[in-house]
Amino acid sequence: MQVGRMQVAAFKKDDAGKPRWSLLPWDVLLGVVHILGFGADKYGPDNWCAGADWSRYYNSTQRHLIAFWMGERADPESGRSHLLHAICGLLFLAAYEIRGIGKDDRPSLSADPSPSTASDKS
Repeated sequence: MQVGRMQVAAFKKDDAGKPRWSLLPWDVLLGVVHILGFGADKYGPDNWCAGADWSRYYNSTQRHLIAFWMGERADPESGRSHLLHAICGLLFLAAYEIRGIGKDDRPSLSADPSPSTASDKS
């Protein structure tokens, strides 16, 4: 490419395999940050980092999802979307799993979760 009197190579940047941060919905993330601030004011900053039973955040996330699904527009205490609260719960659970913190109290599955029947035995 010619720029003035200089010959310049066309712009090239190899971004293959790098995180594509521009794909995040920043308006939703801003809402999540507001929920995190609400929680920090209520429980203390980063209280969730101390670790908890995973079921506590699973249950809380489910309650918020159900309230949303049943038509409740906002959490009565925070005044913000139940979905934002649920996202926070999922973020905490993902952090627990990745970091290996909290108590993984999920129910364990047997080796073969499918029920046996008489016809299976031949």
